[in-house]
Amino acid sequence: MKRNISYVVMGNEHYTALEIGERIRIARPGYRLLGMTEDSEQSTEMLENNDVDLIIADIHLSDGNSVDAIRKSGRTHTPVVLATPYRKGNPTYGDLNVFAYMVKPISDGELMKMIVQFEQSYYQNTSIK
Repeated sequence: MKRNISYVVMGNEHYTALEIGERIRIARPGYRLLGMTEDSEQSTEMLENNDVDLIIADIHLSDGNSVDAIRKSGRTHTPVVLATPYRKGNPTYGDLNVFAYMVKPISDGELMKMIVQFEQSYYQNTSIK
């Protein structure tokens, strides 16, 4: 039974990443933020060197896109949430485990909906706090 969910936030907007981390910390104190990354190299390194349960990523990083960093790290089976400026027409990534898209700016309601969806899909029979 897994209680402490470890996650990373990837994105080129530092304050947005901080805000996401803080909102999750308040809503789910048992979740553990491993780190925030802004570029492809940092993201790939973070994913390669940590046991990550959830990836929350802006599609755009300062030097490329998060999808390429996730692929390069080999974390293609880790659940991924992609933040995007578009409500419709987002590309699909069949080789990644993308289970949700969040439209920026991300509202508290949308973030909580994603967390609940993640818990129900991946940790349905566990007690997460």
